[in-house]
Amino acid sequence: GATGSYQANLDTASNSTPFTIESFIRFNSTSGNQAICGTFFSGAGWLLQYNSGTGLVWLNGSGTTVIDTGFAPSANVWRYVCAEFDGTKMRLYTDDGSGNAVMRISNTNPQQLLTPSNNTAWAIGLSCGSGLGGNSFNGWIDEFRYTKGVARYATDTSYPVPTAAFPTS
Repeated sequence: GATGSYQANLDTASNSTPFTIESFIRFNSTSGNQAICGTFFSGAGWLLQYNSGTGLVWLNGSGTTVIDTGFAPSANVWRYVCAEFDGTKMRLYTDDGSGNAVMRISNTNPQQLLTPSNNTAWAIGLSCGSGLGGNSFNGWIDEFRYTKGVARYATDTSYPVPTAAFPTS
C-alpha cells in the first residue's frame, strides 16, 4: 500500500522535454484507482495511474484522462509499465507476458499531455491531489526510474522488457 511511498521535489519535464518513466509493479488487489506516480496538484501536473476497468491511464493537469491502455493486470503478478514522451509523441507501454513491452497507445498533443507543475512534489505510489495519500497504490513498485531529457525506447511497436536492474547513473 502507501507504506513507504515516496515524495520528493524533482525537476519535471515541460511540454517539450522528452522523458521516460518506467517501473515494475505488482498489485495486491486490482480494484479501484491506484496511482503509480505523478506530480498533480490544484489543476497542474500529471498522474500515471491504474484505473480498475479502464487500464493504465495518463491524466493531465485538469484531471482529464488523456490516454488509456485497456491494461488488465492480475493481482500478485509482476508487470512492467512505461510512459514516455519524445518531444512530440506520448506513449504508454506494458509488458505482454512474453518478455516484450508493447506500445498500447500514443497521443501527439503535448499541450494536452503535460501541464508543468513547478514546485509541486512528486509522489510515487500515491497522488498529490488534495494532500498526499489519494489513490494509494495497493502493492509493490520496484525499479522505478524517471529520466528527464531522454525517450529511452521511442518505438510504436515493442521492445524487450529490461531484465537487469536499472543503472544508477
